[in-house]
Amino acid sequence: MFVQYRSAGLEGIEAYYGRYGAQERGLWLNVAKRRELVVTGGSDFHGAAVPEIRNPGIELPERHAERLQAWLAE
Repeated sequence: MFVQYRSAGLEGIEAYYGRYGAQERGLWLNVAKRRELVVTGGSDFHGAAVPEIRNPGIELPERHAERLQAWLAE
């Protein structure tokens, strides 16, 4: 499945997402590793549209943050 998206330009995947638990995050991290994708993260904060997200933010481990920064600088 990811092969067709990779050939269409897929370079990264959101593995750190506010609502993901450790198991789901691990699945996406595994996909990123196998497909050599840049790991990203997001909180899904949309203000009043998603009121249950009161403190938006996401922690991205340093190794992924460094790779993301390098990719963005390319």
